[in-house]
Amino acid sequence: MPSSELRNSPAHPVVAVSLLAMLAWSMPACTVLADTNREQCATDSDCAQRGGAFSGSVCRNSVCVTDPMWGCIGNVQWPPTMGGGRVTARLMLTDLETGLPVQGAKANICQKIDTNCNNPVARDVTSDEMGVLAVEVDKGFEGFVEIANEPTHTGTLYFFYPPLTEDRHIPYCPLVPLSAFLSLGSQLGANLDVTRGAAIAIGYDCTGTTAAGLTYSIDEEDDATLLFFMQKGLPTITSKETEGSGQGGYVNVKPGIRRLTALLQETGKRVGEVSLVVRPGVLTYTQLVPTPD
Repeated sequence: MPSSELRNSPAHPVVAVSLLAMLAWSMPACTVLADTNREQCATDSDCAQRGGAFSGSVCRNSVCVTDPMWGCIGNVQWPPTMGGGRVTARLMLTDLETGLPVQGAKANICQKIDTNCNNPVARDVTSDEMGVLAVEVDKGFEGFVEIANEPTHTGTLYFFYPPLTEDRHIPYCPLVPLSAFLSLGSQLGANLDVTRGAAIAIGYDCTGTTAAGLTYSIDEEDDATLLFFMQKGLPTITSKETEGSGQGGYVNVKPGIRRLTALLQETGKRVGEVSLVVRPGVLTYTQLVPTPD
């Protein structure tokens, strides 16, 4: 994500369908909040002023209805993991600067509680000629992929979120050349501290689409820690929220277990959060979706 050549990555159909199926559990059965024969509103603010059951609704055809983008917030229930079995996540590894698939990248598959990946559930899983890293794990797996492709690329962690309850295709997992990672500091007008790491996310709404209008927070930061968002393919610290790509994150993050949270920039309402690991000189990726309270 740090390179000026980064393109916005809209939700891949498979990702969107997977997230939509999960979030469908959260949507109210009836989206119309009152008698449709009576004019209720002219603007979204008219619905907000009604309060109560109308809180968070939007105005459509003069009627207040549940907001399809954010109406699931506060009602999210992920489907239970039924039965055993195995599922496969396929990550598309690409070189951030060239856009070409990265073949032969090796990865360890780690339980979330094994933050140093001392006892991986699988070792040396290797990406194929198309850059696809196929990760087969038990259904319900909640953990991360540890990718080391030195000396050409910066180390990378990818945290699965939500847990893997079905096969998942992850179309965008860029591996960042060392030169591009170091250039991120100049793009942001700051010095990168190699003793710290980065936490980067793509945010989604209730429909499983990458979301504009999100801001991110992290549970521990100081004056050196910088929040950035991607705007028109470039990282910037002047923007306060995501554009349609949903991409943003932090650099110069202190190593350790960190909690990354997505909020609606306009209201401050919490959308979701995930715990992840930050390591020195390593990029940590994840996705932020509406999560149960």
